[in-house]
Amino acid sequence: MAFTIPNEADAFHQDQAEPDKVDVDILVSGVSGDGVLSGCAVTQRGAGANMSVDVASGTVLIGGTSASVTGANVAVTAADGTNPRFDLVEVTNAGALSVKAGTPASNPVFPSVTSGRIAIAAIYVPAGDTAIATNQITDKRVIVKQNYHSADNSLIPDNDSNQVLGDSSHRLSTVVSNSFAVYETLGGDLTAQLSNGELLLDGPGSATEFLIRASGNGVASIPTGSKLQQIDAPTVSTDLCNKAYVDDLSPLTTKGDLWTYTSADARLGVGANDQALFAASGQATGLQWAAITEAKLSISDNTTNDVSTTKHGFTPKAPNDTTKFLRGDATWAVPTGGADVGGRFTHNANQSIAHNTSTVVALNTETYKTSGITHSNVTNNSRVTMDSAGKYLFTANVSWGANATGFRALVFKINGTTYVGIARMMAITTASEQSYQMAVTEWNASAGDYVEIEVFQNSGSSINIETGSSYSPVLTVRKVDKGG
Repeated sequence: MAFTIPNEADAFHQDQAEPDKVDVDILVSGVSGDGVLSGCAVTQRGAGANMSVDVASGTVLIGGTSASVTGANVAVTAADGTNPRFDLVEVTNAGALSVKAGTPASNPVFPSVTSGRIAIAAIYVPAGDTAIATNQITDKRVIVKQNYHSADNSLIPDNDSNQVLGDSSHRLSTVVSNSFAVYETLGGDLTAQLSNGELLLDGPGSATEFLIRASGNGVASIPTGSKLQQIDAPTVSTDLCNKAYVDDLSPLTTKGDLWTYTSADARLGVGANDQALFAASGQATGLQWAAITEAKLSISDNTTNDVSTTKHGFTPKAPNDTTKFLRGDATWAVPTGGADVGGRFTHNANQSIAHNTSTVVALNTETYKTSGITHSNVTNNSRVTMDSAGKYLFTANVSWGANATGFRALVFKINGTTYVGIARMMAITTASEQSYQMAVTEWNASAGDYVEIEVFQNSGSSINIETGSSYSPVLTVRKVDKGG
């Protein structure tokens, strides 16, 4: 895993699922090339959770310079007694590790990333915390690739094959006949010392330099340790990317001309309006502009209605009837799909949900119900029965009364025994705020199956599922494979 912003259900606290401005700063830094080359994962302390985290060994790239990171356990500042905060695990351009503590607040934000460093993880530190667990740690590593590096003004290719060399001091200069692409150094005194097609390469020693010159069908020599590879190039004696060179070769003179070939490059002028380009072996270029005719298209079998791969597949004329569609046998017909099947069910009063008790939600009101769905507002009104087999889509919404303790669960239950979908959330930490919860799933039902929504909470006391005619509690059931 690398850079992530977790879903609320996967987080220790919902604040971890909210994007922070510093998230964007970290990604922008990664796009610019600063990030993790390998390793550096941040995890819960392996010897037992406390106010520290483990960082794996790895390599980072900051400001074009790579640095090795030695795996270590890194201490986290003691938690604030009143408010939570976010900390960042950082790495310097020398590979040193540290944890930057954020500012405690009721709604904390990330601290800014220290200049010259990268962030590799964010840690949520709740008030009074004494141990950092796995779900308090969010991976913020941006994985980057080092195509090359330049150290002590040395140009050193990456180990990967076919990599392009070049940085702010070097550029691709030319393609030499039957040779490989070489570079020349820009600016300074070196320019006067190099001829076109030569490369000055610093060697492994501080006083060692190699002069690489293209010659004949390859290079004169490739010094040991330079990691240069010979690359064949087209037989031209100038820059292939030079527009003036291409213009000199071009036979084109007029808009729409085509560059073709006979025994040499040749111009084929554009055809007349509504003409098409055909292969024509009798023409010098092998091409010819001509009018489109039935003989050229061979459409003599267009009345067979045969859309197989051995025929031309012309379809019969469409009727002026928007209720019809084209069938596989090339006839137009009215679709035979089944009727709409579904319903929406609510409850007109609050329902108290006891602590630590799974409870089905009463549904005594039908917003609508079609044929194929069975439900009673009085008897077993929590149940919605599907009269025919098929795939059904379920959605559910509930509004929990205000309470800041524990978690809430909302599940779909088939025939009173089988759970087929669940949504779980932590209580909103502001005690005066209601919690709103939604779940969606699909089920391949047998005829006569019934679905209920069941809720659970562990706040330590009873909480209401509050009624709202348009939003809580709501169960919808809809058949999605109507058949015909």
